[in-house]
Amino acid sequence: MQLRRSAIALSLLVLAAAAQAQAPAAPVGPPVNPNALHVALSSLLLASVKAAVANAMIANGNAPGSNAAAKVGAPDYLTSNEISHIVVGPGGVLSVGFTGAVSPDAVGVTLLPTLDAGHHAVSWSCVSNSIPEIARVESECRYVPAASH
Repeated sequence: MQLRRSAIALSLLVLAAAAQAQAPAAPVGPPVNPNALHVALSSLLLASVKAAVANAMIANGNAPGSNAAAKVGAPDYLTSNEISHIVVGPGGVLSVGFTGAVSPDAVGVTLLPTLDAGHHAVSWSCVSNSIPEIARVESECRYVPAASH
């Protein structure tokens, strides 16, 4: 009876190890402080830049292509404990860099604006090619490895 229990336990261990070996490995990326990342992405600083871009898009039908055109500060002026810079690029795309409070590696996200058909609202999507776990921290964000951009 004891031998049978040992054989069953060993079989279960072998099955568990095999299942774990077949499971896809999670992407490995730079170490990230999820709390600081969440603070950065939900900050008033970032919200104000997004609002400036959205207001310009709604008012003009065109996205601003620079910080000056969006009427926001220079990229290195738009900083916080978690954010190292915010750059408004062509199409109103925001490139947000993070400080060491978020990660010791240079990581960031890209925020992409979309103006609705009636020109009444702007929605945002969030993409990172450097933070694999971004969707676990912010559900509206997704990880897209650099090779697939």
